[in-house]
Formats: sequence, C-alpha cells, structure tokens
Amino acid sequence: MPNPNLAAQDNIVVRVISDSEEDQRLWQEYILAHPNSTIYHSLGWKRIFEKSFGYRSWYLLAQTVTDNRIVGCLPLFLVTSPLSRRLVSVPFRDRGGILWDSPESFTTLITKGKDIAREMKAAFLELKSLNQYPADLVYLHSLQERYYWIRSYIDLRPLDIDTFFQKLGSKTRNMIRQATKSSLTFEEPENVNDGVNLWYSLYLETQKTLGLPPFPLVFFRNMAAELYPTNELKFFLVRRGHDYLAATIILLQQKVAIYGYSASRKDSQGFRPNDFMLFSVIKWLMARGFTEFDLGSDSPQQKSLLFFKKKWLTRQEAIPIYTWGKADYGLSDSSDRRYDMIREIFSYLPPNILGLVGARIAKYFG
Repeated sequence: MPNPNLAAQDNIVVRVISDSEEDQRLWQEYILAHPNSTIYHSLGWKRIFEKSFGYRSWYLLAQTVTDNRIVGCLPLFLVTSPLSRRLVSVPFRDRGGILWDSPESFTTLITKGKDIAREMKAAFLELKSLNQYPADLVYLHSLQERYYWIRSYIDLRPLDIDTFFQKLGSKTRNMIRQATKSSLTFEEPENVNDGVNLWYSLYLETQKTLGLPPFPLVFFRNMAAELYPTNELKFFLVRRGHDYLAATIILLQQKVAIYGYSASRKDSQGFRPNDFMLFSVIKWLMARGFTEFDLGSDSPQQKSLLFFKKKWLTRQEAIPIYTWGKADYGLSDSSDRRYDMIREIFSYLPPNILGLVGARIAKYFG
C-alpha cells in the first residue's frame, strides 16, 4: 500500500529563489502570511547580510508540483571563520529558521539544508527559532535541540503607560524621574544618515567598554537603507543639551517591536539615559498600538543585562536552537570563556582602531 507521507513529499520541490521579481514576491507574500515568521525572514535582511559581511546565502522555497503552492521556506547563510564553517539560519540574531505548512514540507527543506551543509563542508547546520519544533520531526531528522539563549519580552496589550509606570519597581521609577529632572530629551534624528553616524559613535564607545568587536559601520548603513524606507526600523536618541548620551535601533514587524541594538556613553550613566530611553521607547510603542516589545535574547552568563531587562516587567524564557552535525554552541556567544583574553585586549583599544578591527572580524561570529 502506498505511503501517503512519501507521496506528499514527492509532490514538493525545493529550490533556491532567484532575483526575479516573481520569486521575490512569492517569498515575501509567504512570510507575511505565516504566523511564525520574523523580521529576519525578510529579503531585506538577505541583502543586509550579503552586502555587509559577504555571506553566501541560499533562500530555499518549498513548492507543490501539482499547483505551485508555496508550503515552506528556509533562509540559510554560510558563516566561515578560522575556527569553524557552519550553515546558519540566520546569523547574529536569535530567530529565523524554517517556516513550514506540513511535516512533508519541513522534511524537504531540512533535507535540502543538510545537502547544502555537506556540499559546503560545513561542520554543522544551525536553525534558530522562538518556537519548539515537533518532537517527531526533530527525532526523524537527527536534530539536536538545545535551550540556551534567554529571551525577554513585554506583552503590551493589557497595559497603558501610566499603569505600566506604576507597576515598575520604585527604584526604576526613581531612575526615570531622575532622568527627567536632568532635562534629558528623547527624539528621532531629522536625517537617517545623521542618525546612523550618531548611533555609531556611541556604539563604538559601548563596545569598547564591553570589550567586544563592533559591527562595521556599513552594516548599520545597509540596515538603514533597506529597512528605514519601509518603516521597519527606527533610530531613537537621548540628548542632554547638545550632548547625545544614548541611542537605540528598534526593529518593527507589524505590531511587534524588537530592541535591536542600544548604546550609551559610559560617563553619562549618572543621568540614567538607558532607563529613560527604554521607558520612552515603550511609551512610543504603546501610543501606536504595538502589542509586543521584544528585548531580544542573551546568554545566561550575562546576568546583569538579564536583570536590567527583567525590571521592565519582561517575561523571560529559554528559546530553542536546533543543530545537525558537530555543533559548537559557544562560537557565537561573546560571553564564552574562550574570548576572555580577546575582550580584555579590545577594552584597551581606541574606538577608531576597535572599529577597524571589528570590520574585519565581526563576520566570524554570525
């Protein structure tokens, strides 16, 4: 008797999308309609990663043979470094991974991903997700499931800004009041290019303090070029007088906002610019009907950062990573002990030198 699952798989083909308008349209329409899609599934991020880091990518589309219906997709990037060679969905971020309509489309996409990993001699295939994959499919495809990164997010739906403020701890409320009394202002840059440059100067200083290699300036310029015109990105700045003290990049997908990147001057912390900035962002989002504010995911070793996020009434939960092959989970975790000496060296570099170094090596950590 024929196996209906095999018959269903035979009715699905997987191909790498082209640059044609038709393929671009098919991809975007599918991810916009899928309940588990993220901003990092968009083709804008394909161009950002390729232009900024030179990554080779495969954007896989699963399509039925009988009626050409799109039933799944998987964005993949090859990340190479002196330490590793891996196929990732997607670099640097905590989400991306496979989208599928049926077990058969999941199977065809994973099988193709494994084939590409073998062809590229990648040590492993890494899929990131906010949602757990079905246990039977994880087992069937010999995927390793690991919960490591801690995601922090706020459900904005039941709250207004006054209620939210009152629910915050007294210490946090006092920090916001202190920032307001210090005459801090929260604003968008008048020109997006000015916003990128102001952001990057603060970002370099922050990365120096943390001892981390910064992303190159071109990464943020490409991000602004791709996402700002479509209202998927906002720059916000905190200023005191003529001095800019903090900045953040917020990513927007429908009614979900992501706290993408933030930076601040070390010598300004007495004015509480980070607390003021985050509260102002939340106020801005609530006024525009956003339903969720995602503060991103962090290593469990970053306890102070997780504590900072927790005080904003976030829910915190570990999210899954799925790998196939010989995975090295510490490669993309800047808190990993293997990087202790590098962080120490980077913390002593002048910001301009740190920027040059980061431009050369940041791509290795995708």
